[in-house]
Amino acid sequence: MTSMTRAQAALYARLAELQEECVQTCLCRHGGAAEEPLYEVTYEMTVGILELLDGYPALEGGPWELVHPATGEFLRGRPPVQLNDLAEGILRTE
Repeated sequence: MTSMTRAQAALYARLAELQEECVQTCLCRHGGAAEEPLYEVTYEMTVGILELLDGYPALEGGPWELVHPATGEFLRGRPPVQLNDLAEGILRTE
């Protein structure tokens, strides 16, 4: 796996927390044993958003750069990495 910057690690830590919160909230509201498909769909949605930031598919002006206003640190790093490539092994797929 590619080494992550501090900002990327913080982003993925929060994305993993959000994924878990969303899946558990849905399970509590609707019951059942649909945990596996929920992790799959939240993983695919998150990776899709990261692919948009990375420039896939091409959006006008993309790929997009997120820059910390105080530090000037680029979320994708320098040289830039593909954020969607970092998801595997961090976010749950099942």
